[in-house]
Amino acid sequence: MSSDRRTAAVGIIHWYLQIQALIYPLSELFKACKEKEEDEMKKYGYVLIVLILILSGCGSHVTSPSNESTQVETSKPTITVGATGVFEPVKDTENNSTISFTNGWKQEVPDENMTIVVEVGNLKSDPRQGIVVVQNQRTGTGEVLAEKKFLTPSKHGSIKITSTNVFNFTIEAEDKTSFLFNVYNGFASVSNEVQNKEIAQDTNIKFQYFYRGFATVKYNMFDTYPVGTLILETDADWHDFMDKYVPGIPYYVAPDFSKELLVYIGRFPAKPNYSTGLDIKRFTISGNKLDTEYVMYENSGDANGIYAQNIDDIVHCFVNIVKISKSDIPQNMENIYHKK
Repeated sequence: MSSDRRTAAVGIIHWYLQIQALIYPLSELFKACKEKEEDEMKKYGYVLIVLILILSGCGSHVTSPSNESTQVETSKPTITVGATGVFEPVKDTENNSTISFTNGWKQEVPDENMTIVVEVGNLKSDPRQGIVVVQNQRTGTGEVLAEKKFLTPSKHGSIKITSTNVFNFTIEAEDKTSFLFNVYNGFASVSNEVQNKEIAQDTNIKFQYFYRGFATVKYNMFDTYPVGTLILETDADWHDFMDKYVPGIPYYVAPDFSKELLVYIGRFPAKPNYSTGLDIKRFTISGNKLDTEYVMYENSGDANGIYAQNIDDIVHCFVNIVKISKSDIPQNMENIYHKK
């Protein structure tokens, strides 16, 4: 059926329904006139007048012709359609008193009714210190469900998001030092030539896998669960750590802490819907910290093909625990776990 015929048919049905709406009050009005019932005449007379006003056009909407588009005026969002997710200015009333923000980024996660918001800038008390604030906000209300703050590994002035790739960012400081940042795991490395020479030192640390697997973490533990690389030096520290974060993991030969160390490496997913397994390529020493590099694959990045679904209030942290020789790392490492 053509659009003209369809429109005509709709019009005929519309007028038929209008006529039907008039029949009942008219018949009742005539009946009241015959019987000379004054109250009934008044009542149905008012009903008839109201119906005539409505059907004649009062309160009705205007239908646009089929060849004209209908424009609806809406409020402009902070991030326009087609944008990368980067926005400015940042409006954060809670943190504005202590942080000078430059720009931010956000991404809705519809399945979880949540929006991930990242805000970057510098501390007002120390303008050379860059800072990143990561928030999980309830979509629509802006209620902050969780918040993490990450300081830049070294001070280079205020920072700004310059490019994004899913949940991985390149962040640039005032002196052009670039940082790699992941929403879940924080700063990964510094990509300034001078800084690389000073900080990232290759090592020949040999390692043996002790445990690999997914740790199930509830969102209310997300802020306190350990991520990154941690060194465990004693049996007491190891059992305290295991009881708190990886209870019941299987292992068959306990490490000999007189000669060996355990290194924990934990990472939350780059995407909220699922977590991925990771293979360790090597360890580096950055300043006084032991860092981990992962094997990169051609089609999947650092994901090794092992996945776990994140559902409801559960997210999975992929955990690698390896054994290394105590003599392979300096004694002044800072990222050492101690029983509290």
